[in-house]
Order: sequence, then C-alpha cells, then structure tokens
Amino acid sequence: MQSAAVKIGWARTDITPAQPVMLRGQLYTRISRGTLDPITATALAIEPEGDADAAAVIVTCDLVGVPHRTVKMIRDALVRRAPGFDPRRMFLGATHTHSAPALERGLYTTADPAVMEPSAYEAFFVERIADVATRAWADRCTGGISWGLGHAVLGRNRRAVYTDGTSAMYGRTAVETFAGFENGEDHGVDLLFTWNDADELTGMVVNVACPSQLSEHSLYISADFWHEVRTAISRGLSKDVYVLAQCAAAGDQSPHLLMGREAETRMASLAGMGAEIQQRLAAAGLEEAETNRLARREEFGRRLSMAVLDVLPLARKDIRKTLPCAHLVKTLHLPVRMVTDEEKQRAEKELADARANQERRDAYARIRRASRIIERHACQAQHTLADAEIHLLRIGDIAMATNPFELYLEYGTRIKARSPAQQTFLVQLVGGVESPLQQGCGMYLPTERAVKGGSYSAGIVDNITGPEGGSILVEETVAAVRQLWQAIS
Repeated sequence: MQSAAVKIGWARTDITPAQPVMLRGQLYTRISRGTLDPITATALAIEPEGDADAAAVIVTCDLVGVPHRTVKMIRDALVRRAPGFDPRRMFLGATHTHSAPALERGLYTTADPAVMEPSAYEAFFVERIADVATRAWADRCTGGISWGLGHAVLGRNRRAVYTDGTSAMYGRTAVETFAGFENGEDHGVDLLFTWNDADELTGMVVNVACPSQLSEHSLYISADFWHEVRTAISRGLSKDVYVLAQCAAAGDQSPHLLMGREAETRMASLAGMGAEIQQRLAAAGLEEAETNRLARREEFGRRLSMAVLDVLPLARKDIRKTLPCAHLVKTLHLPVRMVTDEEKQRAEKELADARANQERRDAYARIRRASRIIERHACQAQHTLADAEIHLLRIGDIAMATNPFELYLEYGTRIKARSPAQQTFLVQLVGGVESPLQQGCGMYLPTERAVKGGSYSAGIVDNITGPEGGSILVEETVAAVRQLWQAIS
C-alpha cells in the first residue's frame, strides 16, 4: 500500500428541530423552550485514488450520542443515496452537548402533545445525516492534507478522590478528606487541515478531550461551547471553512471546575466574557441561571481558536498532496460487566424508594435505572459479550481511532503512548454497543480504580463493559494501528 493522491469533500447541515423536544443529558426531563444557537452536523469525505477500501466519511453532530440502531438506519439510507460507497465506512460521532434532542425512546416522559417525540426527531435526524454524508462524498475533489498539535486548557478531571478510598463525580474538594483527583487531564488539541489544489484552506478537524456540556442544565437547544469555537474560527479565518469537532477520550473529564472557580470567574469577568451570549439569550427570550458558565463558553471559543490560529501557519508549511491512507473497521466482542447479587439487592431497594417518592423530578430515571439493573441480573448469563464497532484510520502520519464509549482518559493515554503514529486522534461516542443488555448510547467505560471508588459513571448501571473490556479495547486498537503502519511502511 503506497502513497496516493487524495480526494476530499465537505458538507454540513442544520439538525435543529422546529418544535420543542426532550433534551438529552440529565436524569430528569427537560423540555426545550427555544433555540440559543443551531445544532449542526459536519461531514468530511476522504478517498485515496484507486483504493475505495481506504475511503472514509467522518461525521460529527451536536448531540449527546447516537445509538447504533440510528447509525444502521443512516447506513441503510446511504446504500440508496451513495452508490459505490461502502456505508460501513461512514462513522458518526457526537460532541456530547447536553442541550440537544434525545434520540432514544423511553428515557424521558412528557404528556405535552406539542413536544416532538424522539422517534419523530430520529426520522428527521436520519434524513439530515444521510444527506450531509452523501453531499460530502459527492463533493470530493483532489487536494491536500496537513496536521499539527496545539494546546488549550478545556477538560478537567471531574472525579474527586477521598482519604477513605472513595471517589465522587463532581465531588467537593474544599474538605479535609479530599486527596486529589482520580486521573490526569489532556490539554492537547489535535488538528487536521484540508486544502484545495490552490493550497487554500477548506476545513479542519479539531479533536479535544472535553465534552461540550457547559450549558448542561439549560432549557434551550444549543451546540454549547462548540458554537463559540466555530464562530471564533470563522471570524479569524472564513465562514466558508468547515470545522468538524471531535471529542477524544474524556469519560472522566468535564469543562466544569472543581477547584479554582472563583479565580477563573473573576478573570472572565475582567475580560467581559459572557456578555455576547447574554445578549443572544435575551433576544431569544431565554434564560440561564448559571451565567458564569456562559463566560466559560466564550473563553473556550477564544482558547480553541487561538490554538488553531497558532498551529495553522505551521501546518501550512507541510501540505501533503500524496500520502498513505488506510481504513480498518473491526467489531470487538467485549465481556459484559456482570451485575452482582449485592448490586441487584441495592437496585431493588432503590426501586422501592423511587416508587415511594415519585414527587422527585428524577423519580422516572431512578425507576428506569434500578429496573435495568434487575433485568440485567436476570438475563446476563445468556448475554456475556457486547459487540463494539471501532474504526482505525491512517491519514499520512496520523492515526484516528474510534470507540463507542464515554471512555476514561487513562485508556486514551495508553493508546496514544503506544501508537506508532506521529499523532493519534481518539474519537469517543462513535456509534453504540450492540447487546440485549444495552440501552441507548454513550455508556461509560471506567478504570479499575474508578470502579473501586464508586459514584456515577463507574456504577454497574452506567457500564456495559468494565476495566477488562477497557484493556481489550486498548490492545485491539494499538494492534490495529500498528497493522496500518506495517502495511504501508
């Protein structure tokens, strides 16, 4: 497998619903009251000349995640729309905004007939994604690719550890028992740039280890901080430049601060951050109680756009018009994390308490989550493996490796450290996991330390596989990336 000229195509689309929806991301129902900024999907098609098996259509959307069922529907549509393209070589990721519609049925409940049902939004979404992927594929022309590495402080570890060995998601840190954070952070910004034959910039992939959930309790639709990033980049470059966002391994990362919040808030205030978003909120007749997070959205836009503008002139010096490309698609069979008898008993108590306290706004979620544990315990002996689709790409000297989880950073660190690539773009929340025990998308994949520490994201109801599955994912990903390098070197 040798270097070849590449064809590149881009497209984007609006996936904002026209009516109220149930917003995904919390353990209680939120109904959208309006739209602060549009949610979108962006597609990048890459095809080396003479090698259709190495082609890829990379799509990212402003949602929490996309279930495997929905991805299948999109691929079925691509069979009809894009003849000659293998739809399995399209993969779809998500920025993990908590201010966008739910695709899954049964996660939330409402009696309001004006609210768009998840099934109706899913049909709309499938049509839009199939269209944007088709247009990107049809748009491809010869061009060049370059890449680079920048830095921006975005994601912070969100799991506090205490002296008794326990952990807590968003736990208190200003207490005597606080012992530190469970893992580190990754402030790298992996960047891939595309160029036309005249060496004019056409688009970029921006990959960061941070989910976009600064506005996670909002009652409006929003792309969260990625809207500010796209706006800042378009102001600094051109509104015609495509920006495809990717979330790297960040299951234990968050844009929120567990310490140093007062200092950050003061600096944002001195810089006048957040005023522009406040004006847009007022113009749309919307409200936001957590105004300090609006300032951080603007600050994230500034930080990421600065990283892009720092790296861009350097990446421009090394545009590759011919380069090695490859694309592997694999299905991993990961061991299901088994529900213990003790976990089942706790779930039964939780279920009884939830049913007795249905006035709580999270009562529906508590009942659903406890019931899921009990149901898993009853049938898990017949379903010991879960299928996880992963994609491995080589594009020049960089690798791109996907997974369907909210993947804890440690696994990403292990993959990056052992990858033969110059840079490795990890992309979480791509597709879903297939298992009769799995519902929805975006289940966490925690480390052994996290499971021992407990708390949200490390509990049995939040996982379909556990640390053993995480290690298999690491080994299979590293082996596949090495295979791509050996095949081309």
